[in-house]
Amino acid sequence: MLFDIAGILMNFKGMNDFFVERCSSFIKENDQSLLTEKIDMDVSIEKVDHIKIPEGDLILDESAKWLRKKDPEQGYFIYMHNRNTKMVATTLEADPKWKSIKIQYIESDLPFPIKEQTELIRWDDYRSFQLAGITYRNHLLSRDSITIHSSAFAAGGKGVIISAPSGTGKSTHARLWKEFYGDEVVFVNDDRPAIRFLDHIPMLCGTPWSGSTDVYSNMKVPLNCIVMLEQSPINSIEQLEMERALQLLMPRCFLPYFDKELMDMAIITLENLIRAVPVYLLKCRPDYEAVELVWKCLNQ
Repeated sequence: MLFDIAGILMNFKGMNDFFVERCSSFIKENDQSLLTEKIDMDVSIEKVDHIKIPEGDLILDESAKWLRKKDPEQGYFIYMHNRNTKMVATTLEADPKWKSIKIQYIESDLPFPIKEQTELIRWDDYRSFQLAGITYRNHLLSRDSITIHSSAFAAGGKGVIISAPSGTGKSTHARLWKEFYGDEVVFVNDDRPAIRFLDHIPMLCGTPWSGSTDVYSNMKVPLNCIVMLEQSPINSIEQLEMERALQLLMPRCFLPYFDKELMDMAIITLENLIRAVPVYLLKCRPDYEAVELVWKCLNQ
């Protein structure tokens, strides 16, 4: 099955109903022209009976363990444990450019509730979907593109990113835009939008990976404004110079600290983004006046 996600053509193989449903709006219909189109990513998901812990050099040890293969030119492994049995339950194998991806999992009936959704899904389906999202955002880095932890929307056809540490209120601020401006506002992604330079223009792009919500759209819109949010009893806004903008925005990006080549590409993309799009610091309350301050900057 083929998916076109922000201009990245992903060839997906395997059985994962949650993945297919979540990506349904990104399905690329089969036609003869696809025979000559370039596949950007191959992602396969396979159910297995046993998983061997992969070998490599540990580079990240969080909820998942990340390994660099003994030969760095061969790529990476990621593996995760079953939360109940503590056995290795899922592995991901990737080449250095994150183009060819193989995910294996041991089937589990353990249900997983997604925040803000009522249905329960299989934990291994959800985990595989999230791992595919990791590969997607790492692949983007070599394509003049980057993923920013943010709430993103289009207002009157202009792309806006609201970014801040978790719990600051970026989703609340984005919802205020919809409340006040109605149909002029369309949500692009409420957690992990992609920003791609397409024909040298920074485009805000929807992806199906939106954290624990299902707020996302299959759309691209020129990115016109980046807002770094900070809670304050007084509303104020200021445009940031490059150094300060980079200081605030960089921690909100999904960056490959484990890979120098990809990291260099990411920093170049981030610097080009700040040069092309104004970055503002909005100190605010969650009210209409704060929204209006950004609206004026967006339309000046």
